[in-house]
Amino acid sequence: MGSSDLGARATPLGAGAKIAILLAVALATLTWLTPNLAIPFDWVDAANIVVSAVFVTLPVAILFCASRERWTLRASILGLVLFALCSAGLTVLIRNAVGPTGLYAALSSIATVGWAGCLGFTVASLFRDKNLLLPAAIVLATVDMVIVFAPSGTVKQALGSEVGRAVFESIAFSIPTAGRAEPLAMIGPADFLFLGMFFLAIHRFQMNSRATIFAIVPALVLYLWVAIFFGHVELAGLPLRALPALLPISVVVLLANRKEFRLTQSEKAMTLVLGILCLAAVSAVVYAASNRAQTQRPSGRNESPMRAAASSMLTGPSAAAPVSK
Repeated sequence: MGSSDLGARATPLGAGAKIAILLAVALATLTWLTPNLAIPFDWVDAANIVVSAVFVTLPVAILFCASRERWTLRASILGLVLFALCSAGLTVLIRNAVGPTGLYAALSSIATVGWAGCLGFTVASLFRDKNLLLPAAIVLATVDMVIVFAPSGTVKQALGSEVGRAVFESIAFSIPTAGRAEPLAMIGPADFLFLGMFFLAIHRFQMNSRATIFAIVPALVLYLWVAIFFGHVELAGLPLRALPALLPISVVVLLANRKEFRLTQSEKAMTLVLGILCLAAVSAVVYAASNRAQTQRPSGRNESPMRAAASSMLTGPSAAAPVSK
């Protein structure tokens, strides 16, 4: 009787969790091995194209698969705490160069995706109506664009100081460079937070999860490639190496699930007003950034697209900025 009771109370891992674990092991292994690859110089750029695609796809797939499970609020908070503690402990070991730091860095990447994703699951657990995803996506994309593109935005202020940069680098997800120790790019935890939030909500409300994942992965990969190949270019005063990833994430979520939202006339009107206000805010920021760019003379220094991206970070609280060397 005891064994049957235990079996009844046990909650076995679902298929989503098992796949997520396998992908996490693959991600940690590749993170550890990639900087040590012996790659001919002429192949480095091509290798980094593949590396960047793989290291965007894997964490997104991990969160998507994990979100298929039944995450309660308690489980989400517990996961957040455990992964955050692991991340903090690994950061201390890495900074003090204790033991195999390469392995610790690989495990730290998993911990970052874990605690950020669990925080997103925690937020998603509070959603009671799938229609709330519509205004949430609009507002999040707007806020991300404002704090990244604003001439004196939060991201620029934080990354402009040594302390702010050090804090960001300690919590960000690093995309390694093939055959080199320095990272190719960094992704801030906010992107994984909101990916986790959207994925769990989409699964909970039985929305179009298949279309979402098959659109969001290539969208984010292409987004990173823009930063890699055109990071040295400015468009209307906005550097393409500083890209808010919540913009494509939100756009994909809304387009892939556009038929899932059922709004009343008043809700449609409120959403329209919200969209207009957000568009006005973004337009004002772009205008200010463009004016500021016109008053500053370019440095005149030419960089190859790949080299410019090799010292960049991607996205919002995940914003692109030089990586210290």
